[in-house]
Amino acid sequence: FRGVIHPTNKIIFMAHHDTVHRTDGMQKVFYDTASDVAYVDHNECLGADCTTGVFLILEMIRYKVPGLYIIHTGEECGGIGSSEIVRGKPKWLNDVEACISFDRYGTNSIITHQMGQRTCSESFANDLESILKMNLKSDSGGVYTDSYEYCGLVSECTNISVGYYNQHTSKESQDMNFIMKLRDALINADWSKIRGYRDPTVIEYDDWGYDSGWTSKNKKSNYVSKFDRAGATDDDNYDYLCSKYSSLERVVEAFPYEVSQILQEYGYDKEGLIKDILNHHSWMSETWYR
Repeated sequence: FRGVIHPTNKIIFMAHHDTVHRTDGMQKVFYDTASDVAYVDHNECLGADCTTGVFLILEMIRYKVPGLYIIHTGEECGGIGSSEIVRGKPKWLNDVEACISFDRYGTNSIITHQMGQRTCSESFANDLESILKMNLKSDSGGVYTDSYEYCGLVSECTNISVGYYNQHTSKESQDMNFIMKLRDALINADWSKIRGYRDPTVIEYDDWGYDSGWTSKNKKSNYVSKFDRAGATDDDNYDYLCSKYSSLERVVEAFPYEVSQILQEYGYDKEGLIKDILNHHSWMSETWYR
């Protein structure tokens, strides 16, 4: 849904209501008073991704923080709701200067890059931290959330940490102390000091320093990839990559950074991934370590 508190405000605050739960209904949530952490003790996720973001939006509305608020559907299925909004290019987007998603794990990130391209300027990230005062830092390691869909129309599209960890897994948890501090910071911030710097029509791709086929020549608006043709669309590039790489293994070899970031976004760390690899291929430990 979409709700306007102040018609002249130029910031969209956003989250999504869908989670990756496999089952419906209520769940029992536990709270550790010593660590100030919420969690579940069954084989399901907590759902802090992105219920925490929904909570923040509802609190900001309750305290009448000026803004445009959107809670999207289908983010976990590829940004169904957000992409549909952007596809329609509604007039109310014309004056929007910033989209801020509440959908990042951890407690220290202001995301500047998603899907391998810059979506938020360093200047905006600095301004945002200056009004929130939460010790957040610019972070180029973003993967994807709804704000990405707006980056071709809106100047600044970011995602900030909201204090959850191990999202999409049964080990998901929420730092309750952090989220309440962030709520207060969002409510008390001087949002009039926020403005856009980035030109959304200029595409700046990230460059991770390896040959994936996506390495840019200068990372700016005249970006030309090793496979791109003038006027090539996302569908063209998709078709090219599908024809170039014959298997999932080849895709992983070509895009190790992107794959690692996607796995991290899904709650994996190094130890957890190694454990799952060994569990999935139990013969590895028997063969490799004899």
